[in-house]
Amino acid sequence: MTLQDRALDKELTENAKKYDPLWTQVFDEQASDEEGALVITWRQIQWEDLEAFQDFKNGMLSWLGVDWEEILDDEDAAKGITNWKRRYAHQHKRQQLYAKFGPWVDQHLQPPKLEDAGWREGWAERITDDNIYWDATASKNEKAPRM
Repeated sequence: MTLQDRALDKELTENAKKYDPLWTQVFDEQASDEEGALVITWRQIQWEDLEAFQDFKNGMLSWLGVDWEEILDDEDAAKGITNWKRRYAHQHKRQQLYAKFGPWVDQHLQPPKLEDAGWREGWAERITDDNIYWDATASKNEKAPRM
């Protein structure tokens, strides 16, 4: 393990919340009043609270024209959503680390572990079989949400 790898591991271990997109720092008004000074605390959020996830979800809904629950019920679609979340979290972590350590981060940060076979052929048809507005002959990539 190189010196850079150790520095990266140490930073990710000691400041894990800083590199996780589901944690954010917020102003704690009550604690600030009690302390008489500015107090910032960590607060965990959900994927649904992230604007980027809402954009992805809305893109999926408009692209497929079905309910979100129908998308989640499909195994391949659920794997694709999991992969999107993992890629997003990895990119968030990479951007934060790049700001601190610079370009060598790309050489030492491991890629995210993705689910196998997400978005195999036929998953969209399985989800949209009952949707009379779905045009299976149209280009499926034209309005597809980007991952």
